[in-house]
Amino acid sequence: LYLLDSNNGTNDGRLVPIMDVRGFPELPKPRWGHALVALEGSTNRAVLMGGCNSQDGAMKDVFVLHLCVEERQDSQGGNLEPRRFAYFVWERLSINLPSPRFHFGAALLEEDTILLFGG
Repeated sequence: LYLLDSNNGTNDGRLVPIMDVRGFPELPKPRWGHALVALEGSTNRAVLMGGCNSQDGAMKDVFVLHLCVEERQDSQGGNLEPRRFAYFVWERLSINLPSPRFHFGAALLEEDTILLFGG
């Protein structure tokens, strides 16, 4: 799993390895038909809502995906140049959607307001 880093000052970008995926207090269950909305003004957060799977049916849970990036010295091969490493942290929110839903629309209206439609 890699993150494409296009803010490195070049036109070609580079791949940053995703070293870990963590969940607090848990990881989201596998799902389809969900919505994942990136939060504006934040290059490192997105909100995951709803979805469905064959075991649980429609879901109403809400998670925030945080992208954490660290710079570390890379000492392999005598290279002391800092390298970027990234990991994801899933945070389950204490709120739920008003009802379980999947195959619905979601759009960011303002920095902290998401519109849900259908499902």
